Amino acid sequence: MRKLSLLIQKFHDDDQGAPEMSTVLIIALIVVPLVIGIVFFGRMLLTWFNEAGGEMRTEGDEGVGEPDEF
Repeated sequence: MRKLSLLIQKFHDDDQGAPEMSTVLIIALIVVPLVIGIVFFGRMLLTWFNEAGGEMRTEGDEGVGEPDEF
């Protein structure tokens, strides 16, 4: 029983690899919500970006005047 207790204590006190694990957890906390959002709202986002891009193209085509009219 004492051997098992020492083994658990040794495992618990081992901090090697802790910084790498915290980095992985931080990245996961950022990436997982993004992926969930893309899965649920992907089509709406795609439509929104396409409409916004279309508006930008039409506004750019109309223009305000010649650049040398200052």
